[in-house]
Order: sequence, then structure tokens, then C-alpha cells
Amino acid sequence: MRFTSLVIILSICLSVGIKAQNIDDFTKDMKIVFSEGFSGKSIKLFDFSHPQNWMLVENGKSGKALKCKQIDVGDDPKSIAEMAFVKGLELNDCVVEFNFLQKGQDFSMRDVCLIFNYVDSLNYQYVQAASVISKTSHNFFTVVNGKVTKTGTALNSGMIWNYEKWQKIQFVRLKSVGKTQLFVDDQLVLETTADTNLGGIFGIGSYGSEIKIDNLKIWTPKE
Repeated sequence: MRFTSLVIILSICLSVGIKAQNIDDFTKDMKIVFSEGFSGKSIKLFDFSHPQNWMLVENGKSGKALKCKQIDVGDDPKSIAEMAFVKGLELNDCVVEFNFLQKGQDFSMRDVCLIFNYVDSLNYQYVQAASVISKTSHNFFTVVNGKVTKTGTALNSGMIWNYEKWQKIQFVRLKSVGKTQLFVDDQLVLETTADTNLGGIFGIGSYGSEIKIDNLKIWTPKE
């Protein structure tokens, strides 16, 4: 009976993710190198794969947010369709945090991606938190010469997004941790040990969902 109960508890924990450490535990020996709440000039801080699909929109009392509109990518998207890169910011060890609102109405795939080690459009790594888990979604991926390979571990069975409430995304990439990890609302949902850790341009994107981003902060080691 006790064994059965333990199995049930473990199954529940795996289905909802593992509780994250406080972000201060990761950033206590770090400094903020980028902090953006988005204003009229914020869009000039980014390079976009398709500039016409990204815009600044009103965000209630908090001001503005960066929005990517939903685009038609077909019934079975397998890679990132939209990317927004922070200009001139190459990252190795880092912690990234931002507020995220999922508004995509294509219920076959709703997601957010964080891109790192970006060299060019054929060589980079990324992590995708998605509503559907498959061979090509909801995991860490490495792209080499255009070929996409899954390289991580999913700790839940896909995301249940909140369409009315902003959610928190945290990306932790520290040698001291030994893994590159993605948290959603303080839950560890994806991780990998296959990070090449070579550094490169950092970005945020999507397979094609309508998404909003606000309060983007990036920390790097002080030294």
C-alpha cells in the first residue's frame, strides 16, 4: 500500500514538474546585463527573423509588451518560425527571466522558444516549451547544418498555458548547475546536459504562436 502511494506521488510530481529554486539562488553572484520593460523605442533593441510579425502593443497599466502575431505554419510545424534576438548580446553562462502570455488559437501547437548558441540560421540550439510533446516539440534541440536533433529531457507531458494570466519563464544556463534548464511558473519542465556552451546570440521565438513578452531580464556572472 505504501509503495503504491509512493508511485502515485512520484507520478504527480513528474506530471506537474519539479519545484524550482528561488531565482536569487542562481543570480546572487551575477549582474544584470539587460533589462527591458518595453517602451516606444524598445523594438530597436532587437533583430527579428520577420520584422513585420513583431510589434509593441499596449499592456494595461504596466505599459507595453513585445508581441509576435500568429502565423500559418501548416498542420505539423517542426522548427522555429519566428525569432527575436537581443542586438549585440552574446551569452555563455546566464540566467534569463521574462513574463509570457500565450494567445495562440491554433490548438495543435502553442509554444515559446528560447534560442542560444546561435551562429546562423543553420547552426544553433534552442528549447521549446509546447502544449504538445513529440519527437519535434517540447524539448531541447540542437541544429547543425539545418538538421534538428532532440537533446534534452522533458519533465512533464506538455504545457497547459494560461490565456488570461501572465506566466513566468526562466532559463538557467550555469556550469555550476551542470545542466541547462527551463522553468515555467517556478516549475522545472525541461533540461539538458547537451549544451555546447560555446556562447552565441540569444533570442526568443515560437513555432508560430501569437505570444507576448514583457519584463525581460538577463544576468551573467560578475567576473
